[in-house]
Amino acid sequence: MSNYAYEFIGLLSGICMAASDIYAEAIVSFARDEQLADNLISRYRKGDIQGALFVEKFFSDDFIRGLMDAGLPCVIANDESNSEWIHSQMDFRLIGRTAGSYLAAAGYKRIGIAAGPLDHYIYREILAGFRGALAEEELAVPPEWIVEADKDGDAGYGVIKALLSSDNRPDAIFAMRDNRAETIYQVCAELGLNIPDDLSVIGYDNISWPGGREAGLTTIEQPVNDIGRAAVELIEEWYLNGKVPQNRILPCRLLERRSVKKKQ
Repeated sequence: MSNYAYEFIGLLSGICMAASDIYAEAIVSFARDEQLADNLISRYRKGDIQGALFVEKFFSDDFIRGLMDAGLPCVIANDESNSEWIHSQMDFRLIGRTAGSYLAAAGYKRIGIAAGPLDHYIYREILAGFRGALAEEELAVPPEWIVEADKDGDAGYGVIKALLSSDNRPDAIFAMRDNRAETIYQVCAELGLNIPDDLSVIGYDNISWPGGREAGLTTIEQPVNDIGRAAVELIEEWYLNGKVPQNRILPCRLLERRSVKKKQ
């Protein structure tokens, strides 16, 4: 499966379990046809559905605004784009702060980052949190050690290999998504670098690299089931109270394994 598929299935599982807990039915649709908005509004007015829940924001603001204008409650599960709509999401800055604080506490000062596209809200926020944690320890990441690992469509293989092949390479690296950590492991194997003796690695999500646990990757968990559950709870609260609820921002959890070695 694609890296995104693991995340999607986890979110969908959380949504369906939460619906079952409140004796509700989750009607799953993959439709993208022009009649979708009309169908949703019609079913809402008939009482067939009480709200629409979107897994991430794949529809335009105009599409969702049309549903909201018709009175249909709409919630986005796992909003990573800072949209204006009610949503459940991770505390992205906390993810970055957790990674930065952990590496700093382990004694690292030469730290690199394998980021996602920094024109995306989620990665800018994670980076801001990471930099903030390092700044508290009077540390900073040189710009040349921040690589956007998806630009070439190869999970960052080219830019990560260039970074780790350099004579001036970092001693530790934060991978914003575990599939980028997988690429780091691949590159280290090719270059003869040992993890964690030569390079410490910390990731984020505990989803996108199924082999991460076996490889011993220390990572920050993205609790996709809980994110899906929170979105259902928002729909339920909206329906029961008749008021627009507050967004649900979920904390993260560090999963320590063996890919980060404390400096002596």
